[in-house]
Amino acid sequence: MPLILREAKMEDTLTLAMEYLDRGWSIIPCSPTTKRPCIDSWKEFQTRQPTTEEVEKWLRLRPDAHLALVTGAISGIVVVDCDNEE
Repeated sequence: MPLILREAKMEDTLTLAMEYLDRGWSIIPCSPTTKRPCIDSWKEFQTRQPTTEEVEKWLRLRPDAHLALVTGAISGIVVVDCDNEE
């Protein structure tokens, strides 16, 4: 499951998305309510970054979307999720 990066105002989302792409991170749009990917084919972004055009299209179609980071080798980021002491 992708990591939600940050909630942002609609006008800031594209700027943030481009910054994240410049960092070499693979990002996808996700629902602000379910926190699930807004695109069916998100797993392909485990092996490639989206293009600027793809990101712009996603955000035009879903201006309320949040940005999620695809973790692992593609973005060079590993996340450990610890919900409780167990």
